[in-house]
Amino acid sequence: MSSPFTSTAPPRNSAAGLRRPVAVLVVNGRSRGARHGGWQGPVREILARKFRVELVLPIDVQEGAALARRHALDGAAVVVSAGGDGSANVLAGALLGTDTPLALLPLGTGNDLARELGIPGDVTLAAERLLDMQVRPIDVARVNGRCFLTVGGMGLAAHSALLVSGLKSRGGLLRRLVDSIGGRAYTMASVFNILTSVDGTIDFRLSITGPDGVLRQVEAHAHVLFVTNHRTLGAGLALPVNASASDGVIELCWVPAGGRATLLRNLARMARGAEVPADVLTVVRATRATIRTSKPEQFVGDGDLLARGDVFEVDVLPGALKVVV
Repeated sequence: MSSPFTSTAPPRNSAAGLRRPVAVLVVNGRSRGARHGGWQGPVREILARKFRVELVLPIDVQEGAALARRHALDGAAVVVSAGGDGSANVLAGALLGTDTPLALLPLGTGNDLARELGIPGDVTLAAERLLDMQVRPIDVARVNGRCFLTVGGMGLAAHSALLVSGLKSRGGLLRRLVDSIGGRAYTMASVFNILTSVDGTIDFRLSITGPDGVLRQVEAHAHVLFVTNHRTLGAGLALPVNASASDGVIELCWVPAGGRATLLRNLARMARGAEVPADVLTVVRATRATIRTSKPEQFVGDGDLLARGDVFEVDVLPGALKVVV
């Protein structure tokens, strides 16, 4: 079997090659933009100005994570995620506990983390950012031990993300259709679920430890529960919360159960960045929380299914991941 590595820089045994820092470019071949290889040449030329580039084409996400961690432990200067939020999620988990930062080439459907960090949507411009290597630490959220970097959710949020990923997984015409829609697919999936769901609500109890160390107990009946590390979700929707990826806390936000018309109006407000009435979204800041649901639920983070059951332990690792901005 051929090696998944390809070097664009001088040979490993040359003195010049050994002096150049290594950039590990991990490509998720299933990502919306990564499947079209026209971007690779220009990006690798840009990176080669500063780095010895190692191109990694993993068979699956597990192999990608293992290879990224191995390179990080061997001293790679940066691991570059060519994909979407799910790709960044996997590689972030592999880089925890190392000194190697994560860089983003936004080639996915949502690209919410890149948008939140101000990374350009044009991958060549995003690659240019690596030449300066401005690095900042960001928080990593967890659910039942699984990491996520953007927004996690249950109820409507989970159903909509899973609908999009399910359509993409079928391949063929359906995948091409979702790819052509881009990030709007998440908004359209939310509208579909609101209109067709007989009862998409969830009942849950929260045990929340706030930044002040005080434990609170909350019960709610809601359409959706978000656990967020920043404001952006669903490829451009903006949660009306004062959240930051670098403040050491997570926000638990929920929309109390109500009529479909009201839910659709507020989804439209979020989609265009308009103000949402104060009573629409309940927000609690926390460093950790236990979510207990009345029936088994699914928890989606960074667009992927991370946990299922009726008990979810969420917490935050402050500044645990370095990212190139």
